[in-house]
Amino acid sequence: MERLPLTVEKREKVTKGANNALRRENRVPAIVYHKGEASTSVSLSVKDLYRILHTDAGRNVLIDLDVQGESASGPRIVVIKEIQTNPTTGGALHVDFHQISLTEKITVNVPIVERGEAYGVKVEKGVLEFPIRELEIECLPTEIPEKIDLDISALKMNEAILVRDLPLPAGVEAISDSETVIVKVVPPHVEAAPEEAPAAAEPEVIGEKEREARQAASADDKAKKKAEEAAAAEAKK
Repeated sequence: MERLPLTVEKREKVTKGANNALRRENRVPAIVYHKGEASTSVSLSVKDLYRILHTDAGRNVLIDLDVQGESASGPRIVVIKEIQTNPTTGGALHVDFHQISLTEKITVNVPIVERGEAYGVKVEKGVLEFPIRELEIECLPTEIPEKIDLDISALKMNEAILVRDLPLPAGVEAISDSETVIVKVVPPHVEAAPEEAPAAAEPEVIGEKEREARQAASADDKAKKKAEEAAAAEAKK
């Protein structure tokens, strides 16, 4: 596992205003935790932070941390446990370092990298689902793998690779549930065709003869009504 040197400065003021002042100077507030001991507030340059992060080890890089002004003998060995970022800009707001021992196991997350093209996708036209891209493991700091390579080329339709199937290096133990699905091939999702709306009733078409018959019936009704009205008037006289 790669180890990189990093020099940080102690922070005497840990107020919100002091932290914002550091950020305006392109520095990032940070804190160093050590089990059973008091934490140490420090700051580091943005440039040094991104230099540390942009290695093959990513966040799991081992860091030889030199705290300026500290009387301790030699640098501390630390790992990055958390980075708080600005939700708008993505810039680092705060970093948590944890001091570790090279002889004690630690828990970290490592990326899972797929290799090859699944048979179930290439030949059987299925769809690859990869619900988990990182694996939580436990091992000595010097044995942390940069990644876990996973060959998926033999994976067929409706088959899955579980955590227990992963090829882990010696000395590395998975913390995640052994039955958790890492990757699987499933049939393609086919959406049901929308049901056709019932055809609208066609308007009634009246032929010429039928129209004449209706008009004649209407005229008869009117004449009958007039005759009835006349008879009623005559009876009142």
